[in-house]
Amino acid sequence: KTKRLINLTIVGSFEKPKYLEYLKLLGGKKIKILTNLKDFELAKLYQNCNLYVTCDRYLFFGLPIAEAANFKKPTVALNFAAAKELIETGKTGVVVKSGEEMKKTLKYLINNPEVVEKMGRSAFVKVKKEFSWEKIALEYDEFLRQIVG
Repeated sequence: KTKRLINLTIVGSFEKPKYLEYLKLLGGKKIKILTNLKDFELAKLYQNCNLYVTCDRYLFFGLPIAEAANFKKPTVALNFAAAKELIETGKTGVVVKSGEEMKKTLKYLINNPEVVEKMGRSAFVKVKKEFSWEKIALEYDEFLRQIVG
């Protein structure tokens, strides 16, 4: 248990209305579900959250993890898709193997906001270093030079 006030917001696009209704029923009034947000609305959520949590099997090439890091937010993710490539466990977030491990990790992080802040700063540094426009542009330039000759 924690004495801190916790808000859980699920964000996404739901193509299966029955699944969305099931989530609403399951979460009741304790969980906010937002669908089909505009970019500025999503940015505001990242800006105001403490932590990004994902159980997504596909991770959209890891883009949400990089987006969260851009707002100095660490990620806790189940070990799917690109999670291990983007998250340095204990430094920029945590990759967990099970729901039980996620629960323990979240409980620890909720009760240790200084750890969350530190990981968020590290995540920001990592995303700026690895995914800056300059770095990507240079990689594309090099790639195209190799092809064209």
